[in-house]
Amino acid sequence: MNVFSVHVNRAPSTGKIEAINYHKGKFFSANLDKASLDNERNDINIRTENGCSIWAVQIAGLIARRIVLLG
Repeated sequence: MNVFSVHVNRAPSTGKIEAINYHKGKFFSANLDKASLDNERNDINIRTENGCSIWAVQIAGLIARRIVLLG
């Protein structure tokens, strides 16, 4: 990947999306410690068929500044 291509995230498991929590934030460089808490992000909860709960977090950065959910 490079800064000019689209970054696609695939679900880590099959299941039902139970929650999406959007957090408005900054756009610090991803290599900074504060980026994971201060940057714009989505927390996604997926409930698998066997009842496990998986949380996936998408974090925007200095260059990749948008998170778009396609459904």
